[in-house]
Amino acid sequence: MLRPREIWDRLGPAPASSEPERENLTWLRRLVLVHVAARTFLTMPTDFDGSVASLLRAATIAVALAGLAGPAALVATRVLCGLLVVEIATTLPFTANHVFLEFLCVGILALLNERDAGEGALSVRALRWIVAVFFLTTGLQKVLYGFWFRGEFLAYFAATEDRFGAFFGPLIPDAELARLRSYNGPPLEPGRYRTGLGAGPYRVDAPLFVLVSNLTWICEIVGGLLLFHPRTRAVAAWGCIGFVVLIELAARELTFGVLISALFLLFVPGRPLRRFFPFAAAFYAYLVLHRLGFVPFFDYSPA
Repeated sequence: MLRPREIWDRLGPAPASSEPERENLTWLRRLVLVHVAARTFLTMPTDFDGSVASLLRAATIAVALAGLAGPAALVATRVLCGLLVVEIATTLPFTANHVFLEFLCVGILALLNERDAGEGALSVRALRWIVAVFFLTTGLQKVLYGFWFRGEFLAYFAATEDRFGAFFGPLIPDAELARLRSYNGPPLEPGRYRTGLGAGPYRVDAPLFVLVSNLTWICEIVGGLLLFHPRTRAVAAWGCIGFVVLIELAARELTFGVLISALFLLFVPGRPLRRFFPFAAAFYAYLVLHRLGFVPFFDYSPA
């Protein structure tokens, strides 16, 4: 049986992190700064307190972008960590769950400096642990909730949100989808509907749809476990990225999709984050330009 120390070592590099791993962390820090700036602009709630929200939003974006200047990166990350605490405190209980993952990543990067070999190795291990446990836990939660075995969870969202309906609609017979949508009440916002009291049942007999629903939690549990083993974690990381891409085709929580993909790349040998960063930054820029009305895109969902 593996001892806790051996499990810990399996998720990290050698005691002194190598140059590729330190460079990966440097690019991850830059990507996280861009991510926080973009996510804040795109999705931070502004209705909890107009003046506080506007000030917090402006400060977060300014600090994150200032950190892209090399010497200021560590200081900016530490200030950003404090600003995220304020955001979480002022938006609870409506804080997006992905903001907590973002906060943990920023917190580790704020506490540890990748330029120090020992701290760099600790950063890699801590971030890998967070990702592996996060992915494994999401699968276990689906098992505990019990609404994925017969597809109820996905059926509900396919009925009440157009983005899910567009993706899962081909897997559900037209008559079944019409029945599910008949439970909808007035729209809460364009493409999202309120259900009536006692609506349901949200069960679909289509075998392919039920199979996809069950494959979701199976892939998360198996992917999370494979990330723990050195021989399988690189392949598992690429598989998890592919899985996230498929998820985002329905959920469209795009900023989260970029962040979690970057974290999975920490399991891949070499310097993958250096090559990933330009594409991620360009994608974030595109989302911002879309929000400003300069470029077309499909509807963006908060992440």
